[in-house]
Amino acid sequence: MESIPRDLRFAARGLRRSPAFTAAAVVTLALGIGATTAVFSVVYGILFRPLPFPNAGRLVRVVQLLPERPGQSSRLRAGLTPDQITEWRATSRTLAEIGYYSPRAAVMTGAGAPVRLHGAQVSVSLFRALGVPPFMGRLFAGEDEQPGNEHVVVLGHDTWRARFGSSEAILDHPITMNDRAYRVIGVMPEGFGFPSIASSSSLDASGEFADAPEFWMPLVARPRPASPAARGMSLVRTYALLGSGVTVEQATAEANTLMPAHVKARYPVELVNARVEEARAVRPTLLLFQAAVLFVLFIACVNVVNLLLARGARSAPAPGGSSGMPSPRRRSSGPRGVCSDPCSPGRSLSSSARCRHSCSRGCRTSAWTGSSSRWPPRSQSARGSSWGLPPPPGFFVAMPGRDR
Repeated sequence: MESIPRDLRFAARGLRRSPAFTAAAVVTLALGIGATTAVFSVVYGILFRPLPFPNAGRLVRVVQLLPERPGQSSRLRAGLTPDQITEWRATSRTLAEIGYYSPRAAVMTGAGAPVRLHGAQVSVSLFRALGVPPFMGRLFAGEDEQPGNEHVVVLGHDTWRARFGSSEAILDHPITMNDRAYRVIGVMPEGFGFPSIASSSSLDASGEFADAPEFWMPLVARPRPASPAARGMSLVRTYALLGSGVTVEQATAEANTLMPAHVKARYPVELVNARVEEARAVRPTLLLFQAAVLFVLFIACVNVVNLLLARGARSAPAPGGSSGMPSPRRRSSGPRGVCSDPCSPGRSLSSSARCRHSCSRGCRTSAWTGSSSRWPPRSQSARGSSWGLPPPPGFFVAMPGRDR
């Protein structure tokens, strides 16, 4: 840990000495990381981020696999009929709630300029399955699904703020939609946008593609044929809330036994996580896009590595001689050496320098030179035998066979 600040300072000095190299490396990595981060934020928001509901982990989409149509290579993924949903509610033991919805567009007048809004007709049980309380007012009750009582509406938070100025007086106030009076009974919290109604024709009041509904109306239950094969069938997008402790596999196994016995053609049923099913159409495209930007990031990293290799090769000396360029300064990994010559105590040396000093005693020392250091020199004879004097304090005597 103590060497980290020193390493950072050493790296910063190296980058300052090569501004062109630093700029090229930073720009290359910034482009790769920026593109990857931007795409991943989109992919995560659509494919992996949990739905913002208390019961999001137990919410599943009920899909009935109908036969292929001419020109299609896969089976049609549809919902259930209202009669099937009614029968499932009475017989299912693994599903706590079963709800459904249908997209709905309406022209609102009487609140400024006429505007076309995109919303959804939902069942009471769908809001119960989501478990999201309203921001103001109330949600639909059971009597709102009865014929004649359906002229009530719940507004989206953005619609309430943009069209009615966030006025609380809008509750129980009638508004005109499709030339009919609807009573506002509630406003949903900000950010609530279920179910998704995105399509090529769903443009909101500002001219942008609408994903979140701008209003909700109750979906009135009317008798429908129970068999998808019957004429005049009406299939609605169906969601279900798993019971406590029930797995998707258990609910799927039960769902395939709940089809009415009198139906001649019984089609398989799948229960899929709501997030997965909502993003099924765009999932392959988004994953391919994410893989493409990851490959771009890989190329950016390879380019930076090539820059480092080219920079190192340019500063490396040629074999057998000098490269003609000053050798790069090397960072010392240990303490600086101290000359052991007693005649110059405390003299600082680098790990690659050679300390040679002669004094009145004729001492000649070397530090970290890789060669033997002897005391005294063989040529010394003024003080007696060439091996008779002790070495000065702190001097390392190289033993025979132990030369470095």
